[in-house]
Amino acid sequence: MSKRNIELYLDTSTSKFILGVVEDKKLLKQLIEKEEKDMSKVSIINIKNSLDELNLTPKDIICIITNVGPGSFTGTRLGNTICKTMAYSLDIPIKKITSLNAMAISTNIDTIKVPIILDKNDYIYCAIYDKDNNIILKESYIDLDSLLKKIKEINKKSTFIIQKEELEKLKEKNIEKIEIVEYNPNILEIINYSKNINITKAHDIEPYYLKKVSITKKEKQ
Repeated sequence: MSKRNIELYLDTSTSKFILGVVEDKKLLKQLIEKEEKDMSKVSIINIKNSLDELNLTPKDIICIITNVGPGSFTGTRLGNTICKTMAYSLDIPIKKITSLNAMAISTNIDTIKVPIILDKNDYIYCAIYDKDNNIILKESYIDLDSLLKKIKEINKKSTFIIQKEELEKLKEKNIEKIEIVEYNPNILEIINYSKNINITKAHDIEPYYLKKVSITKKEKQ
């Protein structure tokens, strides 16, 4: 039997396990589960079971796309390690995509896209894209007020894209004039977008953590 052209997408950067299996622009399998158990054990089992269900083997995979965050430190590192190990052992290409980029790509709307991930003390991971996913504001770690000022400067209809589990927390902020939508991963769009992403060496894949830039009193003066 000839080798299949399987592309695999894995995202463990949140409490959800997200897996996509695509062949020739056709979605064969999409698995999105909220994991309360040991993510490391569940991840391997889910990948194996998904391939078995489709009568596939790891050798049918021609490329892996891994989500590098920002997100859960432990979860992101876990998913990256699994993907790196598979890519290295199978000698196949691996590509990386960020959580914020995946959120924007997955959301088909005719407004400015603002994917965000909430953090502590009103700080957020965020980026701003136009409706065609061109970057307006690069991925940043800033406070919510600073983001709202930036959106005001752009002066165009904008939409927040956020994980379901964070949706209510954001609504509690009583943000006016900005629509809020739930992030629903679109595996086909992510895989299609990845065609334009450069291949990364497996050992160079690392979790992507945006850091807040601290300003000293001397720098403020």
